[in-house]
Amino acid sequence: MYIIVHGNSMKGFTIIETLIAVTILMLVTTGVIFALGNSLRTTVGSDVRIQAELLAEEGTELVRAIKDSNLLQQKLFYLTINTCTASVPCYVVNDGAALPELKPCSGTCPALKISALGYGHQAAATTASPFTRTITVDTLNTDSNGRPSEIRVNSTVTYQERGSTQSVAAKAIFTNWYE
Repeated sequence: MYIIVHGNSMKGFTIIETLIAVTILMLVTTGVIFALGNSLRTTVGSDVRIQAELLAEEGTELVRAIKDSNLLQQKLFYLTINTCTASVPCYVVNDGAALPELKPCSGTCPALKISALGYGHQAAATTASPFTRTITVDTLNTDSNGRPSEIRVNSTVTYQERGSTQSVAAKAIFTNWYE
């Protein structure tokens, strides 16, 4: 007796099963590559943001050095500092040897430059950086003579990242503890 088998009795994958498996594998691989790309962009963005935060904090510390120098020379602690207002912001010139100096921005503040001393506005610096630092000062309290007794220094660093302007700020409050 003979048995007649209809159809294909061979076991294995058909072309449709193979195409479905390849499609699923491509979707999974694409998702993993996309996630890795986002992770890399976030890491690079974090690095730039950390640099900007450090530069903003450095701005307040440079102004603190000016304030301390004023006090050591028995000058008013806010001398040359309180000229930096929201309407006329300043930038810090620091060549590493002399005391930092605040200069008013005409229009927009210049971008920080890179030199052997780091970021700043040194005369020897020629390489432009993506960062711009502005300093403003707000008077919080005055003494009985109407002079500032407490000021807030705002150091803001702006930079471009992925086509949009980003900014970070550091603030410090200085009091006239000398008088």
